[in-house]
Amino acid sequence: MMQTWSLAIDSGNSRVKFGLFRDQSHAQFEEPIEFLALDLQSPLPVEILNQWCQRAMASGANKLQSIAGGSNPRALDCLLAAWPEVGMRSGEAAKQSFWPRPHVLRSGLDLPIVIDVDAPERVGLDRLFNAVAGNTIRLPDQPAILVDAGTATTIDWVDATGRFCGGAILPGIELGARALHQYTALLPLISRQELSAPHPHVIGRNTRAAMSSGLFWGHVGAIREISTRLSARTQPPVLLLTGGSAGILAGEFPQARLVPALGLWGMILSMPAES
Repeated sequence: MMQTWSLAIDSGNSRVKFGLFRDQSHAQFEEPIEFLALDLQSPLPVEILNQWCQRAMASGANKLQSIAGGSNPRALDCLLAAWPEVGMRSGEAAKQSFWPRPHVLRSGLDLPIVIDVDAPERVGLDRLFNAVAGNTIRLPDQPAILVDAGTATTIDWVDATGRFCGGAILPGIELGARALHQYTALLPLISRQELSAPHPHVIGRNTRAAMSSGLFWGHVGAIREISTRLSARTQPPVLLLTGGSAGILAGEFPQARLVPALGLWGMILSMPAES
């Protein structure tokens, strides 16, 4: 019986995410059995990916595949340039010493989803990967709101028939913090660690606390307002949260499902059958 294990790589604006998925013989969402997120400046984690490869082989995989894509083509090209050559041990095709070179997704028009917007070819791949995966999570005839809280935060709508219909884009929390620091004379830079501390007090009693309040609660308010307006259009949608800042926001959206690997799963589902 063919057992395929897949490595998905999402090249974003701030991080590169890697996910290892077991045999995908069905289209229902499953979490990766391994997950890793690195800053863009980090080298390709060859040793870790090799360990994942050996784990797959030891678990009975007789086919390995890898897929890559994302919203940052330059970072993706750098990653591919560092990809090792695949070797074999003992002449057996099933004993690969590393993952095969990734199949690269560069156009949203190649993905298994209808894109119902003004310029389908210009929609960010990260948004479409989320939508492809969201279609395996939402119930039949149920729409979905996809919130990806990363460098930018996107709030997208997938209708009850599974079409990607567009949405809203706003600066992410960390990007907002950098903008306040860079474009003002005296405001400090709020660190990622400070921004990761959930639920700042609404009334900041010093500058840093006031900035943390505005960045966090302003973001919560924007997501809530846009989601509420989208939800009023039709039957109640499922709300899915993903992205690097999703974890600190999830507590304010108890009705939402937190899916850190949403886009990676969408990439797996977009792998061409012949690859």
